[in-house]
Amino acid sequence: MHSANNHMRMSDTGIGLLKQHEGLRLKAYQDSKGVWTIGYGLTTAAGIIKVYKGLVITKQQAEDYFRQALVKYEDCVKQTIDVPLEQYQFDALTSFCYNVGPTAFAKSSVADYTNKKRFAEGPGRMSVW
Repeated sequence: MHSANNHMRMSDTGIGLLKQHEGLRLKAYQDSKGVWTIGYGLTTAAGIIKVYKGLVITKQQAEDYFRQALVKYEDCVKQTIDVPLEQYQFDALTSFCYNVGPTAFAKSSVADYTNKKRFAEGPGRMSVW
């Protein structure tokens, strides 16, 4: 991992916004792309739980799965971004990574522009997704 952001974790504010954006669903549903999803926008691709039709989880499980997944996405941001970040930038990038996945994040123009310190262009690049 790069040392610039090793100490960072998503803030409570960032977590709250991400949860609000994702919403909480305790019964599996298909997202807009037809992917089975549960909890706070969690899919099988996150590597935490296999999500399938008919799956039901508790609110506590949703919270536990979310926290496990969040560490994965925070770590991806730390490994991908070389430049020091402000907390709000780290939160936004982690939220973006949560939504597009680590592979897409690492290859994204958002990560590229961030590493080039072209911060003003990041939000516009996110909207492409």
